Amino acid sequence: MEKTNLEKIRFIGRKVIPGVLAVFLFAVIYTLVRGKLDESESSDKPAETTEERTSVFKELGGDSESIKPERIVPYVYNDRATTSLAEAKVQRKLIEDKLPIYVNAVETTQDITTEIKIFVLQGDPVGDEVHITIEGVDYYDSAMDTPNARAYAESFKAALDIIRSIGGDPRKIHFVLGTKAFIRETANMWVKEFGLL
Repeated sequence: MEKTNLEKIRFIGRKVIPGVLAVFLFAVIYTLVRGKLDESESSDKPAETTEERTSVFKELGGDSESIKPERIVPYVYNDRATTSLAEAKVQRKLIEDKLPIYVNAVETTQDITTEIKIFVLQGDPVGDEVHITIEGVDYYDSAMDTPNARAYAESFKAALDIIRSIGGDPRKIHFVLGTKAFIRETANMWVKEFGLL
């Protein structure tokens, strides 16, 4: 008796489908086991610390300053040459539990409303930086005699008053003034030219 096409398909399906399922199941199990092995190998290696990278780098003739992320513009205001790293770390420790501080709608005499943000980043490789960002001014309009520059100066003074009110000494803090290079460049210039620190 000859099999019909439907019976032939059922017969092939009974033979092929279990084989395909077995191969698929094997591939899934292999992938899971391999992933677990990779995880255990990587977790057995201790993470390299900043101190280890620094010591290796120094052995190769470099200095620890070179390990920091690339800083296109003067990244930290209050030059590390004039304000010691130790002092800056102490100052940051004094105020970091009280941060972040965000002040919305700061009215300036220039009819520009700004927003002040004072914060620290836990991933700071040195542990000395305090960030101040002032939003609402046009950093591209960087001339000293503009409303934007004066609004920035007023807002920056307010930020320094806030830092003093929570126990910090702005003259000993390493500030990062903005998130982008062009902002830091303009902000650093305004702080310097207005003599704000």
